[in-house]
Parts: sequence; structure tokens; C-alpha cells
Amino acid sequence: MKNLILLFTIFSLSAISAFAQPFAYVPNFSGGDVSVVNLGTNAVVTTITVGNNPFSAATSNSTQKVYVANRGSNTISVIDVATNMVEATIDVGTEPQAIVLSEERNRLYVPNKLSNSLTIINTTDNSIEATVNVGGNPYAAAINPSDDLVYVSNQVDE
Repeated sequence: MKNLILLFTIFSLSAISAFAQPFAYVPNFSGGDVSVVNLGTNAVVTTITVGNNPFSAATSNSTQKVYVANRGSNTISVIDVATNMVEATIDVGTEPQAIVLSEERNRLYVPNKLSNSLTIINTTDNSIEATVNVGGNPYAAAINPSDDLVYVSNQVDE
């Protein structure tokens, strides 16, 4: 259970550090938005409306984007950090969970809990490259950078 809580904390708070003043992008599950927090002052500087029940976020320093999994609307919101506006919305499987980003491969991996699938998104153009069937109720994913394998954690193994 400790590992699950730590994993949730890591995936729920995402920070862009390439700027003079780093910001954290914090999904607000019940609010349907993301708070942008100035890490120097710990103040919320703006709130960005995304899909229903934003659950997790991942940031890309190379593209200057934040990707947000919206569990209640089955989408990924793509936020441009220069404008703090949603520039794209990507439809994925049912109930996306804790997303993981590979900046080296320009890929976002989205476990879809109720679809029992993993959606692979190309972050250079926000296109869906593949949707792969995985075990029951996938909840999180991790990437092994030494061999580029993606590991998926399932709540129910069939």
C-alpha cells in the first residue's frame, strides 16, 4: 500500500523546471481543473480547466507541455505551459489512470483501467500510435530506460 501511495503522489504532482521560476501542475480531481503552483512562493498562480476528474499529470521539459489524464471524461488534456491553456484533447480508453512519459521516445503511456488497455500517444503530434490490451484494471505504468520496456501494474490479474 505504501508503494501505491508513493506512486500516486509522484504521478499526481508534476513540475516543469526549465523556467526561471518552476511551477507545479496539480490535478484537482473533483474540480475538473489543474492548479498551477509557483514553487518559489507556493502560491496558486492560475487554474486551468481540463476534463472531468483529472487524476494524474506528466510534464515534458522538451516540448513544454503538461499531459493530464481525465478519468471521468476518458481523455488526455495537453496544456501548453507558455500560455497555460489546453491546446489539445485526446480521446483514450475508459478511465485513464497514472500516466507515464518517455521524453527520449516522445511517447505518453496511458493505462485505461476499465478498458483493460494501454494507449500509446506520440507527443510530437498528439496522435495515438497504438492501444494494447493488457491485464485486468491497469492502474499505473513504468518505463525501464535501459531497454525501453513498459511495465503495467494491474489491479486484477486474469
